[in-house]
Amino acid sequence: MQPNNFIRTNNIIFFAMMMGMIVFTIIAFVVIKDNAEFAIPGMEDPFFIIAPVVLVIGMGMGNFLFQKLITPAQEESKSLHQKTSIYFSATIIRYGLTEGPVLVAVVALLQSTNIFYLIFVGIGILYFLTLKPRPEKIAKDLNLDYDQRDEMGIK
Repeated sequence: MQPNNFIRTNNIIFFAMMMGMIVFTIIAFVVIKDNAEFAIPGMEDPFFIIAPVVLVIGMGMGNFLFQKLITPAQEESKSLHQKTSIYFSATIIRYGLTEGPVLVAVVALLQSTNIFYLIFVGIGILYFLTLKPRPEKIAKDLNLDYDQRDEMGIK
């Protein structure tokens, strides 16, 4: 992937995954809307434990793995192409580990018809929004020098 296409490609993937979560949530809500109720579930509902635990683990593992995977890309000896390839892979993993728990919460919504689980969907989507690839953040994460920033079109 060419460095000047990197940010655009990363944004396209980000928005596609975001729209997937939103559309799946809307479809799930439309399917259950006639039977939907809001109630704080008890311990007899397995999703009451599964949804928040999977969300926290997914976000935590996503951050941990992202930092672990981009560490080699921060070396100044790496070329811009190597840095962007590493970053791209790390970002996809991070997005997936954030999107997965949101989809688990949507499945909990579908299975239980309890809109309580929209809370976890909302938290996951709001967190996912914070992961939006911004040129300045990418440059900081990859420890880009002036020439590499210029090649990517980052000011």
